[in-house]
Amino acid sequence: MLLRRGKVETSSVRHCEQIHEMLRNGTRGSSVIGVEMSSRSGRQGYFSPDGATPPMTPGGSVLMSPNDSDNGRMTPRAFRGRSRERDAYFDERDQMRLQEDDSHYWASQTGQETKHAGSSSEPSQLAQSSQTIAQAADQLAQSLEKTMVSPSDHAALYASLGSSPAPGATIPRCIAVDASTQTPPPSSPTRPTSQQLEDPLTSELKALYKSLHKCMTLRDKFMDISLQDKLEDNPKNWDAEYCQAWRKERGLPSDSSDVAGGSQVKVDGCSLQDVDDPHSEPKPWRIYPAPPRPHWELFNPPPASSFVVRSQQKGAPLPKPIPPASPANAAAAQKLLEETGGQPGIFDQSNIEIPGEWRCKALRADEHVECAVDDNGVYQVYVKTVDAQRKPLNPSLKIPTLRDYFKDLDYLLSVISEGPVKSFAWRRLRYLEGKWNLYSLMNEGREVEGMKRVRHRDFYNVRKVDTHVHHSASMNQKHLLRFIKAKIKRHPDDVVIYRDGKHLSLAEVFASLDLTAYDLSIDTLDMHAHRETFHRFDKFNLKYNPIGESRLREIFLKTDNFIQGRYLAEITKEIMADLQSSKYQMAEYRVSIYGRNLDEWDKLASWIVDNELFSPNVRWLIQVPRLYEVYKSNGTISTFQDLLTNVFQPLFECTLNPQRHRNMHIFLQRVVGFDMVDDESKVERRFHRKFPTPSKWDHKESPPYNYWIYYMFANIASLNHMRRERGFNTFVLRPHAGEAGGNRHVAPLE
Repeated sequence: MLLRRGKVETSSVRHCEQIHEMLRNGTRGSSVIGVEMSSRSGRQGYFSPDGATPPMTPGGSVLMSPNDSDNGRMTPRAFRGRSRERDAYFDERDQMRLQEDDSHYWASQTGQETKHAGSSSEPSQLAQSSQTIAQAADQLAQSLEKTMVSPSDHAALYASLGSSPAPGATIPRCIAVDASTQTPPPSSPTRPTSQQLEDPLTSELKALYKSLHKCMTLRDKFMDISLQDKLEDNPKNWDAEYCQAWRKERGLPSDSSDVAGGSQVKVDGCSLQDVDDPHSEPKPWRIYPAPPRPHWELFNPPPASSFVVRSQQKGAPLPKPIPPASPANAAAAQKLLEETGGQPGIFDQSNIEIPGEWRCKALRADEHVECAVDDNGVYQVYVKTVDAQRKPLNPSLKIPTLRDYFKDLDYLLSVISEGPVKSFAWRRLRYLEGKWNLYSLMNEGREVEGMKRVRHRDFYNVRKVDTHVHHSASMNQKHLLRFIKAKIKRHPDDVVIYRDGKHLSLAEVFASLDLTAYDLSIDTLDMHAHRETFHRFDKFNLKYNPIGESRLREIFLKTDNFIQGRYLAEITKEIMADLQSSKYQMAEYRVSIYGRNLDEWDKLASWIVDNELFSPNVRWLIQVPRLYEVYKSNGTISTFQDLLTNVFQPLFECTLNPQRHRNMHIFLQRVVGFDMVDDESKVERRFHRKFPTPSKWDHKESPPYNYWIYYMFANIASLNHMRRERGFNTFVLRPHAGEAGGNRHVAPLE
C-alpha cells in the first residue's frame, strides 16, 4: 500500500504490524507490500518496527519473499528477521520479483491496472480479499490522524497488490486532499513527472518534427510522381520471380517453365505480354545479348568447361549441381540463352524484335496518341481525335508547376536554415558517430572473425559498382598511353581529322605537335586531376585533353568525329573486357547529350549498337551539360525550349514508335538515368521576379541551376509514365550537385 507522506505517531507502530498481517492474509499470491512514511526525526523512507531498513525497489516497494513465510504468509517476526538479511544479498528469484514489483508501481503511476497471475483464480476469494483490504486500509487511515490520503491512493493500493475492489465493496472514507496543496514527491531519475508521462515532447521539438515530416512528405511526392521511389515502378525490375508472384496471386500456373515463356522468346525490351495493353500480364524483362550464366549454376552431366570437380575414381558419381537462388530467374535466363543461339555476349540483329507504334487498346479507332509541349514547357502525352481535339492520356497525372516547385523549394530552404534544425542535425550526427565508434570498439574483433568465416569472399571478390564514371575518363592513364602508342606505330596512315581545310593522318597530327611515340609518357599526357583542380572546373576540363591538345581529345575521346568514334569504341571494348575478366566490377558510364540538335540521340545510339558496345558489367547514364549560353552565343539555339526539345523530343518519339528509332530503342534499354553537369561555382543572377517559361527564355545568360533541375525532372516524370504504360524501362535523375555549389543545389535532391 502506497500512502502520501505525513507524520506518523509512535502509537501507530502496532497498527503497521497489524496491517501487514491482515494484508498478507487477505491477498493471495502477492509478495510485496510497501508503506511509505516519514518519522519524527525527518528521515524519509520505509518504516520497520525494529528499525531495520528492508530492501526496496526503485518504485518504492518493500521486497518480501514467500520463503520467509509460513505457506506463503509473512508474520511480523519473520518480516523483522528477513529485512536485515535482505540488506546483504538478493538471489535471482528475488531479482525477478523486484522487476515485477517495479512494473506494478509504474502501472499505478500511469493509472493502469495490472492483475497478478494468481489473483483471478477464484472469484469468491477475490471478493473476500478485497473486502479485507478495504477494512485494513480504513483502519490504518483512522489510526493515522494526521496523514492525508486521497482517493487516488486507494487505486494505487489495489494496483500495487495486483487486485481490484470486489463488486459492492465499500471504499474507505478518506480525508479530501486538494492537489494544489499536496507536497510533490522528491524528484528521481527513475520516476518521471506526470507532465513527462503525458507529453514527453517540448513545443520546440514538436515544431521541428512537424517541419521535417513535411519535408519528407514533399520528397515522397516528387519521387512518386516521377516513378523513382519504388522498384516495381520500373518494368526493368519485373523479373521472372516477380511474374511468378503475379501469377500466383491470380491463381494461374506459376511454374518456372510457365514464367520463362513458350517455344519462342521475343527480345523486344518490353515487360508486357501485349505491348499495346498496359493492363496485360507481365513477362520477364530481358536484355540482349544474353549475359553469361553464373558459374555456380552447375550442370549434371557437366559440359567440358564446367566448374564441377570430377572425381578421379572410375564410375564415381558426379556431385549434385548447386541450386540457383531463384529457379524462375535461372529458367528464364537459360531460355533466353537457348533461343538466341546459345552463346552469351554474341549480338545478332535478327534476334531482336522492335515494337511498332503504340495502338493503345483503351482508345477508340479514330483516336491516336501524340506528344506535345504544354503551356508550361513540359512534354505531355495526349489523345488526339479526328476533329483535332486532344485530351490528356492520363488525367490523374498532375506534374507540379514551376511555381509549385519553387514554393516547395523555398519552404525546404527555410527549414534547413533554422537554428533548432541545425542543432538537431549536428547532435544527431555526433550521436551516430559516437554510436558507430562504440560499436566498432565493442565488436571489431567479432566482425573480423565473422569475415574470416565467410568462404570465398573478401574485398577483391565482392561485387562493386562505380556509379560516377565519365566515359571519356573511364580508362587509366597507362591504358590510354598504351593505346595511343599502339595506334601511332601500327596505323600511322589513318586519316583521323579534318583541320585547316585538309585531311590529316595520325602521323601528320603528331608531326605537327613535334612528338613521336617514344616521347609520350604519363607526365607528357598530363591527364591526372591533382589538387590544383579542386574547385577549379576550368582546369578540370582541361585534363580531358591529352598533352593539352583539344585535337587529340577529338580524335581519341569523342564519339562524333571524323572517324565516327572508332578509336574510342576500340578502347571501350578493351575496358569492358577487363571488367568482365575481373567479374566483380561493374560501372555506369556517363555519355553526353548536349541538346544542340535532334540527331544527337540517333548518332550516339548508332555508335553503341554498330560497335556492339554491350556488356553485362556496364550500364550507361546520359549527362546533359548546362551550356545554354554557349549555344545561344553561337546561334545554335534561340531559346531554352529549343535545348529541351533537342533532348526530350527524340525520347518521346522513340517511346511512341520505336521503329522510327531502332538503334535508340536498343540503346535505351541499357540507360539508367540522366545527369546534369557543369561548373556549379558560377554566380547565378536572378533578374526575374517570376521565371518565364522556356519558350520565352531568350536571354544570353543561362537559367539558374534549379530552373534546369525542374524542367529535367518534369519532362523525365512525364516520359517515365509513358514508358511504364508501354512496359519499357524508366529513368532516374541523378545530377551533379554540391561539389562546388551551395545548399540550393543540394536541397532539391534531398
